[in-house]
Formats: sequence, C-alpha cells, structure tokens
Amino acid sequence: MNFKCGLNLFLLVFFLGTAPLARALDFSVLGAATVSNYIFSPPLTISNGTSFGFGATVGIDLVPTLSLETGFLFLPTAFSQVGIPTTSFTYGYLDIPLLLRFSLIQLFSINFGPYYGFATSSTGNSATNDYGLMMGVSARFPVLPLLKIRVDAMYEFGLANINSSLFNTQNSRNFIVLGGLMLDLW
Repeated sequence: MNFKCGLNLFLLVFFLGTAPLARALDFSVLGAATVSNYIFSPPLTISNGTSFGFGATVGIDLVPTLSLETGFLFLPTAFSQVGIPTTSFTYGYLDIPLLLRFSLIQLFSINFGPYYGFATSSTGNSATNDYGLMMGVSARFPVLPLLKIRVDAMYEFGLANINSSLFNTQNSRNFIVLGGLMLDLW
C-alpha cells in the first residue's frame, strides 16, 4: 500500500470513527418569527413587518464539531411602503437551506450556508424565487436524553432581485428567530 492510499484510508477511518453514533442524525420541528428588512434601489421609505412561519430540518454529523443541516422553512415576510396611501405587502417563501453547523460544545453552534426560496404567495411584485446566504447561531438545551429545546437566531442575506418591476430592485435582509424541538434520531 503506497503512502497516499494509506493516508486517505487513515483519514476516512478517523473522520468516520470519531463521529458519535448517538448524535449522528437529528430532526427538528420549528416555529419561526421573521422581522423583514428589504433593501430597495432606488431607495423607498418602508416600515418593517413581523410575521410567523414554521419548518422542519434534518441534520447529520460529518465530524464531531461539524454537521450539515437541510430542510424546509415556510417564512412569510411583511412590510409597508410608507406614502399616501401606505401600502402593505406580504411574501411567502418556502426556503430550503443547506447549512454547515460548527459546534465546539454541544449546546451552541454557528450556522452558515446558502438557501433557495420558492415563492408560495405574494401581494406585490415578487419574483418566483429567492436565493442567498443564511448565517446565525443556535442553542440546544437537553430536556430528555434524546430530546432538546432548540432556539436559533438567523440572518437571511438575499442575493436575488425579488421584485419583478422594471423600475426597482429589491433584496431580502430578514432576521429570523426559530424555536422548537430537536430529536436525536441516531
């Protein structure tokens, strides 16, 4: 066996062997509160809104301090354009995040990754999709041996122009608080 093959085999066994089996797969059911903040060009005077959603995620440990998480989050957003008259808008998106969770200790993690959002409803000029980056922190508090209460604070940095109007561009910048139950499945 040559050196490269042996090194690759060692790294594979090391990373697979160090993942704790009792916490290798988790499932979360979450409620969400979203504070909307949209960036317009040219600038518009808006009033941010708060809305509520829900979702579910699945996470799998890659190594003891790093895991991958995906799922779906239904995140409605709302804001009002200030003027005469003031006009309110709501958008509904089904976001699918793909997040890396970095945890030095099991209670807390830092999360980062892309998301893709499918439009589900709209009262304004909204495109059919949104994409961007999600980043944030997560805390997990054990209740039972395999059950935890989970609280996340996330920031959604939209890269897509979600306004189909020819005159404006609109990007999402939403603050999201998630809370719910996390079950360690395997």
